[in-house]
Amino acid sequence: PEGFTFITEPFAHQRAGLEWLLKHPRAGLFYDPGLGKCKITVDLYRATLDPMLILCPRVVLRTWAREFVTHGGITDTVVLSGTPKQKEALLTQIQERAPAATIVTYETAVRLAPALLRVKYRRIVADESHRIKAIHSIRTKAALMLSERAAGRVLLSGTPSLGSPLNLYAQLRFLGNYFAAESWLDYKKAYVTFPPEELRQGKPKTVLGFKNLDDLNDRVGEVCLRKTQEECLDLPEQRIIDVPFAVYGPQRALYNAIIENKGDEVGESVRHALLDGQLSQASGPTLKDAYVLATEPITQLNKLEQITSGFVHRTFDNPGFCNGCKNLVACVEAKVRPFTR
Repeated sequence: PEGFTFITEPFAHQRAGLEWLLKHPRAGLFYDPGLGKCKITVDLYRATLDPMLILCPRVVLRTWAREFVTHGGITDTVVLSGTPKQKEALLTQIQERAPAATIVTYETAVRLAPALLRVKYRRIVADESHRIKAIHSIRTKAALMLSERAAGRVLLSGTPSLGSPLNLYAQLRFLGNYFAAESWLDYKKAYVTFPPEELRQGKPKTVLGFKNLDDLNDRVGEVCLRKTQEECLDLPEQRIIDVPFAVYGPQRALYNAIIENKGDEVGESVRHALLDGQLSQASGPTLKDAYVLATEPITQLNKLEQITSGFVHRTFDNPGFCNGCKNLVACVEAKVRPFTR
């Protein structure tokens, strides 16, 4: 816009991203990690002054608030965190005058969607938008409901499809029904190959392959801008810095145990007890010492980082607590979370 100036000078791909979002009020920025999607979003607010509702993973909740300060000099943001009562109090405060950005996790958005709808935001941003890839999940349903009252809608992700065209349907619906106008069943039939017998029954489930991907790429490319790190030639050269850690005694033993077992010895014994049926819902929270389970690679890396930094978070929670419980269905319907009162 005329007279607009940047507070932090953008790279060429960041300027292109801002121009794209100004030209397309409902659009996606599918930029690789590290290309500055947050900065572009802050500049978008400064250029339009549209109050934003930002949905994001918990790990970047406060990062968003810092980015508004860094790239916009903007402190008028509200991070919805704390106890349920504290969150509700914050929402009550901002219902009359929306801040520049209301920043909330996807999980909080599910629980407080009706109250969030009373905030006068005009643009909604789905950060790491592949988190709303499942059309029938309660997270996706909440995001779609919140998007309906926003004129401007933005998807941000470096991995929007995660290798499957099925992951794009809900994200396109987030932008607007007309971006994926067909039903979920018709969309699946258009881009996925299923066994003929499943198609005849009208319940296709077994994915044999994908088809018509050029058509889908064209559809997505009309509203979503894709940039990879390799394309952004003006980026500074990547620096890799090795940080050595000296680990001794019990620290080293725990580090090695988690690498070898994907959990410490206590955690492994709990896992085997669950697999063998020795522990179940009837056992309640385990009476064993607190333990570590790190079956996912990202969790394992996080635990190793903790140990080298001199601490480790453990848990008393029994991951099989709900298995076989007669109240499981009732709890799910009532949205009762495990290990809560």
